[in-house]
Amino acid sequence: QMASLSRENNIEATIPSTEQNEGVTLYIIILNVGAVRWSVKQRYNAFADLHDKLVSNHGVARDLLPPKKIIGNKDPTFIERRRADLELYLQTIINFMHHALPRELAEFLDFQHYELTHLLQSLARYCFLEGEKLLHEGQPVSFTPLQLHAISYRLKNPLPTNVASEQETDFS
Repeated sequence: QMASLSRENNIEATIPSTEQNEGVTLYIIILNVGAVRWSVKQRYNAFADLHDKLVSNHGVARDLLPPKKIIGNKDPTFIERRRADLELYLQTIINFMHHALPRELAEFLDFQHYELTHLLQSLARYCFLEGEKLLHEGQPVSFTPLQLHAISYRLKNPLPTNVASEQETDFS
């Protein structure tokens, strides 16, 4: 089953835990959209990169993200406080932007792998950017079962109003 953003399906995001990987703290994000649940692991720097894009392109307040800390960022108390602060940050931006989820945020949360509309937009963007090359080379193009399901669903149903769309992601 795939996730599908709609008025009935809100995005629920939590960061219940962290893990250490090669000296780096990863924040484990759990997402629920309707009955579909998945997890994403991100480090603080990925949150900072996302935040810079959201500030520049979507008017998010610069001071919303918890600040970077160079010294003492391995301390368990600091990591727990940052985990809670990043969870609040993520919930705040999702709440602020859920009517038209920006691509940067959707990709940060792996929506292109789990949510129908964003999977389709990712496929449309690929076709938009690579289509001429694919046609010129004459090589067969294959689709996954999830991509075929998403295409079939979109052909039968209107585009949700809560999805930001660009020319390169328009599947119509």
